[in-house]
Amino acid sequence: MAHPDRHSAAIEEFGGDPRDFANILDAARNSLKLIEQARRSLSSVTAEGMAALAVGSMGRLEALEASDVDFVLLYD
Repeated sequence: MAHPDRHSAAIEEFGGDPRDFANILDAARNSLKLIEQARRSLSSVTAEGMAALAVGSMGRLEALEASDVDFVLLYD
């Protein structure tokens, strides 16, 4: 999974200053926090042959504090 530190490194590699992209980095951090919370919550209800995918803004690592949560559940 992409990580905000990798975003910062990519921004610097292209000659940018990560401070100029704070909103992107904050959204990535928030998305990862939400994904981790979802993992913990879903760990008790998922089973073998089942997967939960984060889609929408969370899946793109663009979730803000007010973003909704979109999941797709796949099962065999």
